[in-house]
Amino acid sequence: MSIEKKKPLFADPLEISTGLSIDDLNKYLPAIHKVADLKMTSDKMRDGVFLGLGLNGLKKIPNNTIDLIVASPPESPKHEPEGKGKIMT
Repeated sequence: MSIEKKKPLFADPLEISTGLSIDDLNKYLPAIHKVADLKMTSDKMRDGVFLGLGLNGLKKIPNNTIDLIVASPPESPKHEPEGKGKIMT
C-alpha cells in the first residue's frame, strides 16, 4: 500500500480515539531499538529511536556523530544512589 493511501492515525485532534490496535503497534515497535543491542561504529551508523538509559546509549555512539538527542530528566535525581555527593547543575 502506498503512503498516499494510508489513513493517518489521528486526523482530528478533537476526535475521540479508540486507542492503538495490534497492527498499529506492529508498525511502530520495530523502529525502536534497545540500547543494550546498540553496536555502532562510525562506518555502520543507523538512525533510530533507542530505548534505555541515555548515558548508557551515549557511551556506545562514536564521537561527533549526534545531531539531536531528546530525553527527559530524572524525576528526583537527588534520591538516586549513584548521584550522591556530586554537584548537580
